[in-house]
Amino acid sequence: MRIRISILAFAASLIGVTGQAQTVADLERDCLTENVLALSPAQIGEKWKPFHPAAIEASVAPAVARGDFEQALPTVISAARGASAFIDDAAFATAFKQRLEVLALSVDALLKLPPHNRSRFLASSVRPAGFVLGQSPASGSILIGNGPGQMILPPTATVDTRRGVCWSSIALASVFSSFNDEARLTTVRNLTALAERWDNFASKGYSQLPWELALNGLGYDPRKQRYEPPKAQFILLHPAAGVEMVGTNIRALRRANVATLEGIGRLWYNDDYTRYWGLSVIAAFASDASPSIGPYMHLWWPQAKLGVMFGANESKSTPSFLVSLDLYGFFTGAPSALQEKKAEALAASALAPK
Repeated sequence: MRIRISILAFAASLIGVTGQAQTVADLERDCLTENVLALSPAQIGEKWKPFHPAAIEASVAPAVARGDFEQALPTVISAARGASAFIDDAAFATAFKQRLEVLALSVDALLKLPPHNRSRFLASSVRPAGFVLGQSPASGSILIGNGPGQMILPPTATVDTRRGVCWSSIALASVFSSFNDEARLTTVRNLTALAERWDNFASKGYSQLPWELALNGLGYDPRKQRYEPPKAQFILLHPAAGVEMVGTNIRALRRANVATLEGIGRLWYNDDYTRYWGLSVIAAFASDASPSIGPYMHLWWPQAKLGVMFGANESKSTPSFLVSLDLYGFFTGAPSALQEKKAEALAASALAPK
């Protein structure tokens, strides 16, 4: 009798183990991505056919291909809502639907932003990671998300609960992955363009001596400027070298090599920082000509300027024309301070939330 009872108990334990293993296999079939995508139409069934991840991805594929995530993201969230209606575990259904609604609100705010701000908001405020699936190696349970809010789907979950949670999560993860790819490409394009504008500002802009850098830095707020280079800059006590042509008759112009000093001035840059224009007051000094002073205009040509001067020591002012070369910028290139500002701007633009 004891032998018979022992045999029956052993058989019952084997049945129990086999049943548990089959339950974990069912969970894996409905929750592991590669298994879900391998299901046949008969295994999927008519009820769940519209909510299968492949069907949802196919429905939004044209929108994803043209980068229309204003259509794709709400569509996949709507499909997840539909699938979650079949979750028959009340507590799990409530928690999962709440998570979906939080995601929907974040996506709605995300899509109202201009494209160049979306990657920052996505990283800081949208939580698609809350739908990433994992598996416990100990129990075989499916883990949804991570951290304190992690949800655990046990092997005993019904097929409707498994599919309502896992199929929705797989579809969400896939479409958000495509959106992340587009957001990353947008970020790279934006940062590349920003770096080019900083390079133009440093190499094609008007050079700044240390005191000019200090002066112009006082009014520069990178966040208000959206991490762009300054659109304008002051000129203060800026020396240069030039050629002055003196005379009232074009046939009698006299050439003089001069040293110049711009006392005060202001420059403005175009959108891509390849050109600038501005005005300043300049004085010119030569060993073989009297000093002269006058307005000075900076036009499109980097490092070359044109001004009209008037002799300061003559009883009757004689106009002259001055062309100068930005020797400081020509020989020294971009100062390290501007290179540092560029690096700071790129880092802040990539990481700082707005």
